[in-house]
Amino acid sequence: MTNYTSPKDESAGKYACLLYDSTLKTVLGSVEDERLYIEIIEFLLPGKHISSVTKLEKEKHGLVVSEKVVIFDLLCKDDITGEEFLVEVQNAPDGTYKDRALYYSLVPIREQLEKKRSEAGTEEEARRRKMDYSLKPVYIISLVNFSLKHESAEALEDGYVSRYELRNGLNGEKMTEALNFVFVEMGRLPYSKS
Repeated sequence: MTNYTSPKDESAGKYACLLYDSTLKTVLGSVEDERLYIEIIEFLLPGKHISSVTKLEKEKHGLVVSEKVVIFDLLCKDDITGEEFLVEVQNAPDGTYKDRALYYSLVPIREQLEKKRSEAGTEEEARRRKMDYSLKPVYIISLVNFSLKHESAEALEDGYVSRYELRNGLNGEKMTEALNFVFVEMGRLPYSKS
């Protein structure tokens, strides 16, 4: 829950639950609320400083016509770094939600490579030139209204946030900055149990 204050009105507004798609899009979906959106991202990604964001088209098509269209809750790009932030909310417990988040992350990554390929000119030119596979980081931020399964409680920060990235299983060396997940498990918060 958040006590939402509109930038137009300095007095506190009514409480709004951001765990519903429609509320999330209403509270964070307008241009005036860009600062609130940035503050939420910066809070969940400590050390990240964002100057401004551009909201991206939320409806994405698959590689082929038969693939399902993916509609994200909120998707934006940092105007300076090019990093992309995808915020999803999920209310219904789903044993495959982590896999779904991984699937969602592939869409902005694939689009980065498709853009580079299209900038290379024709497909023939793209094949002849060395393809640039460097990626801007993509952050998947999931607000889930349930608890995810973890091997131990040590996987949780403050008892309700878990973070994932690609690392070496032996020494923890980071493989890439390109893929990052943050799960905020609202089902673990004390107020949710009452």
